[in-house]
Amino acid sequence: MIECRLTEHPIFIIDQGRNMSGMSGVTQSGPLLADQYYFASKILQQSQLVALEISGGCELIFHQSVWLSICGQDAQVTIDEEHVSMYQPHLSKAGQILRIAHLKQGTRLTLGLKANVSHPRYFNSICSVYREKFGGIAEGKPMISGDILPINPVFIEPGFGLKEYEPKCLLESKAFEQPVNMQDDKIDFVPNYQYTKFSIHARYLFTSQPMWMSDKADRMGFRLLCDTAIPVPQQTSSQVLALGVIQIPPDGQPIVMGPDRQTHGGYPIIGTVPDYAISQLVQFPVNKAFYFRTISIEEAIVKFSLYQAQINGNDCL
Repeated sequence: MIECRLTEHPIFIIDQGRNMSGMSGVTQSGPLLADQYYFASKILQQSQLVALEISGGCELIFHQSVWLSICGQDAQVTIDEEHVSMYQPHLSKAGQILRIAHLKQGTRLTLGLKANVSHPRYFNSICSVYREKFGGIAEGKPMISGDILPINPVFIEPGFGLKEYEPKCLLESKAFEQPVNMQDDKIDFVPNYQYTKFSIHARYLFTSQPMWMSDKADRMGFRLLCDTAIPVPQQTSSQVLALGVIQIPPDGQPIVMGPDRQTHGGYPIIGTVPDYAISQLVQFPVNKAFYFRTISIEEAIVKFSLYQAQINGNDCL
């Protein structure tokens, strides 16, 4: 089992999420940082990987030996005071303490575990969604100080080579390196079918002025701030909400839907942030400005293909 002795922020238990659950009115959930999650899955060579999404300093005690991998950046990670490198497999032995410190505001890490969790699954997932009382430690609750997560470590046969997988885009040796940092001050978005309902002035304001991540941003939705409110067209009827959809509520401050979003809503939608740009968006600290950049659906498909190639370890096209 893993004991959370101390944590600055709640730690969310995740896996691949609840595919097709939206038809039942249940959020898909899943990893907020998909690239980190799938790199950890590749490194540990385990599908349906159980992982912990960490957004602040914490201290975890491992009461069983387990293979793990930590994916992310800008943090100090140690096991029993020994430095732990990102994007590499590590064996944490029973009784050892993992500490994470010095995360920049807005930074998140993914701690992948080569283990199974015996907790009940809802729609074939253990993701923590407190609003729906699904998954997590119990009734959707994330881990906080004092909580214990029972795990069943996956048996490793002698000679099993956790370091043998080599994504050619990212590696120069057998050791895993941090993936290419795609972060800049532009976030791609694809205009959707309601885009033309916004005035020309509203569309101009959306891409011409800086945006900031609000301190109210969470896994349900990333609330943004801008100096000049975006004028909102007449409110629409309720509609299905996909990951990355950008709603403009009456106050004119955009909201980008996250993995734990509600399944439908009625605020006008100006466009969608593609999957590959979600990880980039959520890593922005609250004091760093960015701009939205309009791209076509064709450009988004090409960029998504390159993003998948990077994660899957294929040759860079």
